[in-house]
Amino acid sequence: MVAVHVLGRIARRCLPLAACAVMVAAAGAQAPLPIVPAWLPPALRDSLNTRRDTLAARSAEFAATGRAFNARCGTLPATATQAIAACAADQDRMRAELSVIMMNKRVFIERIDSLTKASDARCAEILKQLALDRAALLRQQHVNEASAKELEEWAKANLEAEHAAVTAGVKLLFGGVAKWLEAREGSATALQGVMDAYIRSAPRGVLPSPQLRAAFSDAATGYARARAMALTGQAMSASSDARELFEYARTEAGAVAKVIAQSNAGVKVLLADPEFGKFLQTDKTSLDLLRGTLDQMGGTSTFDEIGPRFGLERLGPAYALGSFAADYGYDVKKWLESRDRILQGAGLSDLELKAVDALSKQLVRTVAHLNACRAAP
Repeated sequence: MVAVHVLGRIARRCLPLAACAVMVAAAGAQAPLPIVPAWLPPALRDSLNTRRDTLAARSAEFAATGRAFNARCGTLPATATQAIAACAADQDRMRAELSVIMMNKRVFIERIDSLTKASDARCAEILKQLALDRAALLRQQHVNEASAKELEEWAKANLEAEHAAVTAGVKLLFGGVAKWLEAREGSATALQGVMDAYIRSAPRGVLPSPQLRAAFSDAATGYARARAMALTGQAMSASSDARELFEYARTEAGAVAKVIAQSNAGVKVLLADPEFGKFLQTDKTSLDLLRGTLDQMGGTSTFDEIGPRFGLERLGPAYALGSFAADYGYDVKKWLESRDRILQGAGLSDLELKAVDALSKQLVRTVAHLNACRAAP
């Protein structure tokens, strides 16, 4: 009967005991203590910080006591009457202690609040100025951030447009060279047929020398190699940088021109052979077939000579990237005007940046005035 009475008394306070312990431990962690303002007079600030540390330590100690209570009393069987009675007594002491802790916390919080309110009332005008300063600085920062983002987007679009123009130009130029070299390959093949006919009909002892035949074979192969190089240059558009693409195309164009010149020189050696020249004069059909291409193939085309035919002089050393890109659709004037409008509209100039710096300094001064006002007796 006594055990039932004790259990009933505990139940009226907190059932089950485990729930009570959790409540007590949680209550100890409630109502976090505010930070003592730095603008308070030193003596008062030190006194409040000491009080705060004491309250924090007492709250932590109480929370540890609550956890121990939970471990000891949370799972007692109904038959453990003595233990239950002891836990009930502990619970009463803990409830009393918690009341004291919470009361002291409220007093501390109210003290800080009253000091802050008194300070805010005394420094109301400075607080208004502080809000204005912060708003002005935030507005200017937002303007600058928007300007920076817009300039970044402009720069990205600008680079993409420049790259697209260079890519289009490179494809067009190398495409023309590749097509021209395809015709050269055909001419070299036809000339090879004429040479084979000459070899079959030439009297013994007047055949072209092995060196001459090798030189022509190298020339014919060179045209094929130059065309492959031009096709590679035509497909060269994966680079993310227009300048890199332009310089690579310029190097490739020079290499193609060099191979063409070497091949032309080899053909010229064959055409300069006296016996082969006589054979061409006797084979009117072959001569008429080749007349349109032999003179060209017998030349010594250099970069400067083949450039005008396809516009490759635009890839020459004296030609600038900007001029090349403009020739193939890049509107430099439009992009520069766009950039200028962004800079002007956003106010992202030296004067505006100085204004941001001035606003920041003004904010620092206002905060200093506020701290001084709050610290005044």
